[in-house]
Amino acid sequence: MADTIYDFPPTIWQVQDWSFSLVQLLVLCLLVGAVGYLLYVHRDMTPTQSRVTGLVTGFVLAIVFANWLVVNRDASETYRPISLGDYVVATGVLVAALLAAAVLSVSLYRNGGLGEFTVGTAFTMMIVFVFIAILLPSVQSSRGAARRTQCKNNLKQLGLAMHNYHDVHNSFPLAESGGPQDSWRVTLLPYVEQRALFERYNQDHAWDSPENIALASEHVFAFSCPQIPKGRDRNSAGQFLTAYVAPTGKGTVFDGATTTQLKSITDGTSNTLLIMEARGTSIVWSEPRDVGIATNPVSVNEGTNQLDVSDSVLSSYHRGGAQALLADGSVRFVSQNIDPQVLQALVTKAGGEELPEDSW
Repeated sequence: MADTIYDFPPTIWQVQDWSFSLVQLLVLCLLVGAVGYLLYVHRDMTPTQSRVTGLVTGFVLAIVFANWLVVNRDASETYRPISLGDYVVATGVLVAALLAAAVLSVSLYRNGGLGEFTVGTAFTMMIVFVFIAILLPSVQSSRGAARRTQCKNNLKQLGLAMHNYHDVHNSFPLAESGGPQDSWRVTLLPYVEQRALFERYNQDHAWDSPENIALASEHVFAFSCPQIPKGRDRNSAGQFLTAYVAPTGKGTVFDGATTTQLKSITDGTSNTLLIMEARGTSIVWSEPRDVGIATNPVSVNEGTNQLDVSDSVLSSYHRGGAQALLADGSVRFVSQNIDPQVLQALVTKAGGEELPEDSW
């Protein structure tokens, strides 16, 4: 049987990340207890009191349930948008809970039968849930847009750091320099307000040596995309994985032992990729490793037979593509449907390719 090819980023159905935290579980238990208590004391309530109680209870339960579904389930925001299927499943679960509450309510009524509270609560909770369901996609979309903007700002800061380095050294840094080799991310630390971390890094030893390995677990904000789900920004050893890498190989800005000057980017700085999102490659931030255009598929978000892994030169948790920093300091969103020939032209600095207007 052929290996399963997982999407990147993986869908919620592949990840099944529906776990509760201990705090959420305690809050849920308290709410269930509170609802049970309200159902019990309803026996002595007037119809008006029961309607008010039903309204408040329904609103609280709908808010809590929607919060669990959309806010606390990382995958719902980062892997794909909430679909109609999600709402169907959620509504089914909510209806089942309401039916269970109705059965409990009936058993608690002195005179038996289905009283106003049960019917009113069920109707109210369903109306509130549908109302929230209508609003949540826009909330989810705005949160995703805010994270995408923050990621874009991070790349712009890296672009500014790259150009400041160029001003000082008359070239961009090497992808790997020194002996033992250091990553350009380490070299750039003083230019992204991380001089203290740079001074802690021992350049006389390898990045994974006993002298430096502890720094691999440091969270460096400049190399972090906020769209990455919690827990997926580190590997099994707890080391922080960078969201941003450089394209390396023949013809790129980082093409070997020779540094690149702005004047040598003859394809145009607005048509040459400098830094890209490539979270799927699982590269530790201080590791002197990037993505090679000769060894990695020149594509965006291409899936593999490993969950949460992409070998593409660009890969991100942003829906539909990944962001990239150009040599002129601007940031563009690269669609995962981009023409491979156009992307190949963008990763080289002097290929002489002519890119049609609005080709990407």
